[in-house]
Amino acid sequence: MDPEKIRNTIKKIGRYAERNGWEAAAFRILEGVKETVDDRVYSEEMSMAPAAGSVREEASDVRLSLIIPVCDPDIDDFAHLLDSLIQQTFTSFEVIITDGGSKGETEDVVKTYMEDPGTGIDIKYFMLDRNLGISGNTNEAVKRASGDYLVFLDHDDFLEADALSETVKKIREGALMVYTDEDKYDGRSDRFLSPNLKGDFNLDLLLSNNYICHMLTVKRELIERVGGFRSEYDGAQDHDLLLRLSEVIPREKIVHVPKILYHWRVTENSTSGNPDSKLYAYENGKKAVRDYFERRGIDAEVKDTAHMGFYHPDYRRAWKGNSEYLMFIDKRLQAMTPEYEKCLGG
Repeated sequence: MDPEKIRNTIKKIGRYAERNGWEAAAFRILEGVKETVDDRVYSEEMSMAPAAGSVREEASDVRLSLIIPVCDPDIDDFAHLLDSLIQQTFTSFEVIITDGGSKGETEDVVKTYMEDPGTGIDIKYFMLDRNLGISGNTNEAVKRASGDYLVFLDHDDFLEADALSETVKKIREGALMVYTDEDKYDGRSDRFLSPNLKGDFNLDLLLSNNYICHMLTVKRELIERVGGFRSEYDGAQDHDLLLRLSEVIPREKIVHVPKILYHWRVTENSTSGNPDSKLYAYENGKKAVRDYFERRGIDAEVKDTAHMGFYHPDYRRAWKGNSEYLMFIDKRLQAMTPEYEKCLGG
């Protein structure tokens, strides 16, 4: 094993023990061993998995805009993403890239793809006057999009060839928001890890953790309706957006594709590879959940858990004295109102 990786692992264990105690840390080490074994099995399965079909579809009923904010990406990783877009079996999409201040190499790579007629993809590249942060750069891409639906991608991840095709199937069935399963990819060892097989939409789970994450597709007018991304939540801007979208999209219109179509690249500076790299993201995620409750008029306390990025909503303050109640209606958490109380009393 890489000595640097060993040192980083020891540091992570020490920080975990400081937060949760050595007994919990010992249990987490055992969990980690099991996860390592599971990852090896999964990586072997992925290496033998057949490639997605190559039948390409040109459609006029659905137009996607792939939103990619960039700022000094690793050039090879960025090219890997663009290559995965060329391989898509669904081809009715545009690629909107907003650059928050990369060096010239990024623009050169994009122009290579734009000028090559063999790529078959419509790329629009915009160098911004200044770096507006992840939320601001993403909003600038949204402003320039013309598609019916927006697909949000990180600049160093990549897709399976049928990622867009599977998403469009759900859109044609009436979905307004679509998310897929995902895994992680370690380019250093060329291994796929940690398959994340998600369930159908679950608001209670979303209030505890951003389990949706990648790959997210949303009808453009709904993004505009809720005001897009908010810079004060950078690092957890997608969690904040999802919670606001959950307030305006009917439950049955939020659809899960139970298939791993998105590969989240593991790097030392990403939260996928090093949760300690962006501690501010977890505080902003906590703030996003707290703000959701405030908007809904629910007096809940949002607490940290042993695992960063996971929260425990405590509703005891809302129940205190039994003067107010909380209830689930169609799997949505609602504050009790006189109208609901009258219905229940009847």
